[in-house]
Amino acid sequence: MEIVLAQAGIESGQIYRSWEGGFGAVLSGAQVDVLRRTPRVDLVEQDTEGRPAPYWRTSGDRIDGSYLVAVAPGADPAVVAARLGIASASIWHALLGFGAEMTDVQLDRLRRDPDVTYVEEDAHIYLAD
Repeated sequence: MEIVLAQAGIESGQIYRSWEGGFGAVLSGAQVDVLRRTPRVDLVEQDTEGRPAPYWRTSGDRIDGSYLVAVAPGADPAVVAARLGIASASIWHALLGFGAEMTDVQLDRLRRDPDVTYVEEDAHIYLAD
């Protein structure tokens, strides 16, 4: 992604949300044009206020009602969880995120929080013999 950002002249201060394979940013018309012509870019679309953070489904053995949440740089994962009334099971300050069990209503509110960059379903991971 760094190459794409450099090609379009996008600086880190313009980016307000990022996730694996994508980002949200305040861009000029010229930067949007460059992105649309870049072969490595699959989609360029206008963001809207209140647009929910990306939600990734697992292809593995999903843990019902359990999610992994990434927060924006500068946001405190514990504060984000508490602000939304989510009792977090694990806080990862170094990874900028947390894991928690939550209801569908909490999940929807969480995805609309501007400090949340993405939400991913939690899953069991098994080691092969």
